[in-house]
Amino acid sequence: MAGRNLHDFLLVAWIALFVLGIYVSLRTIKNLQDITRICNAIAAFMVVTSSIFIGFGYLRIPTALPLNHREEVIQFNLQSREKATTLPNIYYIILDGYARSDILNSLYQYDNAEFLGYLKQKGFYVASKSRANYMQTSLSLASSLNFEYLDDVALHVGVECGTFWPLIKMIHNSSIVCFLKQQDYTFVNISSGYSPTDIRSAEINIRTGHLGAFTNVFISQTLYSLHPRSAEWLYDRHRKSVLRTFEELTKIPKMKSPVFVFSHIMTPHSPFVFGEHGEEKTPSYPFCYHDARSDFPGLREEITDKYQQGYISQLKFINEKIKATINNILSKSTIPPIIILQADHGPGSMLDREDLNSSYIKERIAIFNAYYFPDNGHKLLYDEITPVNTFRVILNHYFGTDLELLEDKCYFSTKNHPYEFIDVTTQTTENRSF
Repeated sequence: MAGRNLHDFLLVAWIALFVLGIYVSLRTIKNLQDITRICNAIAAFMVVTSSIFIGFGYLRIPTALPLNHREEVIQFNLQSREKATTLPNIYYIILDGYARSDILNSLYQYDNAEFLGYLKQKGFYVASKSRANYMQTSLSLASSLNFEYLDDVALHVGVECGTFWPLIKMIHNSSIVCFLKQQDYTFVNISSGYSPTDIRSAEINIRTGHLGAFTNVFISQTLYSLHPRSAEWLYDRHRKSVLRTFEELTKIPKMKSPVFVFSHIMTPHSPFVFGEHGEEKTPSYPFCYHDARSDFPGLREEITDKYQQGYISQLKFINEKIKATINNILSKSTIPPIIILQADHGPGSMLDREDLNSSYIKERIAIFNAYYFPDNGHKLLYDEITPVNTFRVILNHYFGTDLELLEDKCYFSTKNHPYEFIDVTTQTTENRSF
C-alpha cells in the first residue's frame, strides 16, 4: 500500500535522524545549555510554522454558508407549536455503510429478510428502494440534517475545494437541531469517535470511550504501532465504543422529554471487529477506517472477498444489537417515539474513491432506511425516499410545516474533490467495472 509504505519510510527516517542526533550530541557535547537553547529554537520554529499552515488552512474555509431553507423552516415555529401538543422523542440513528437488502442478496449472498421482518412487525416502514444522496459520510449527513442538497455549498466553496470543514459546520449547526431547540427539544449527541459527527456543543454529549478517529490513526503511525499488541488495543477500544453506544441508546427514554438524539454508529462499516455472534475480531492491518477497494491498491480482489465476509459477519451481530435496542426504547417510552434507522451510504467493497467508472456505484448508493413513525406518519413515506426528505416529512406531519418534498437524487464525488458532484441518479447494475 503506497500510503503505508510512505509512513514506514518516514518512520525509519525519523528514527535514523533521532539516533544520529544523539550520536552527534554525545560526540560534541560541551555545554548543555547551548544544546538546550538550540533544541528549544528548533521546537519553537516547528510549532510556529505548523501554526501558520493551520491558520492559512482555516482562513481558506468559507464562513457564511448558504442555508437558504433555515429561515423558511423557522417561520413555521408558531403554527407548528399549535399542532405539536405532545412532542415525541426523536432518534436519528445512522448505521454507517448499511446496505439495502437487494444488494445484500445479489452481491453479498445474504438474505436480510428476518431482520426486516422484525422491523415491520414492530411497526417500522422499510423503504425498499431508498438510495443515498451522496457517497461520503460528511456530504450525506450535512444534506440530511439540513434537509437540502449541497449545490449552493459547492457553488460557494468552489469545486476545487478539498476541505470538509464547511460540511462539518453544517452538521454541528444543523437546521433540524435549530428548529427542534425552538420546540423545547434537548439535543443529545452520542459520540461516534468520528470528528464530523462528534458534536460536543450538544446540550448532552455522551462519550463512549472512543479515542477519536484522528487519535486512533495518529497512534497507528507512531512508534507505538511497532508494539505487537498496538492494533489489538485500538480495535478493542473501537469495539467497546460501538457496544457502549447501543447501551446508551437504551437509557434515553429515562431522560426528560422531548429529546432529539443523534447517534452515528461506525458499523457495519469497517473495521470488522465483530464476528456474527459478537466474537472479538482484530484486522491484520494497522487501525484505520478504510472501506473502499481503492484504499488497498494491489490487493483489490483479496480485499473484496475479505471485506464481504467480514461485513456480513459484523452485520449479523449488529442486527441483534439493533433489535435489542429497539425493544428497549419502545417498551420504555411513555410517548411513542420517532425512530429513524438510516445508512449514510452503502458499503464500498467495489468502490474506487477517485474513479466513478471503476466502481460498482449501486453498492454505494443503495441504502438501508427504516422509519418508526407513530400517529400514521408512515403513510407519508414511500419506497424511493432518500435522506434529504426525511426531516421534511417529519416536520410536515408532526410540526405542521409545509415543506416541499425534493426530487430524490444521487450524486457521486471523489475524495479529493468532494464538491464536484456527478449526478448518478439513474445508474444501475450496468455501471460495473472491475
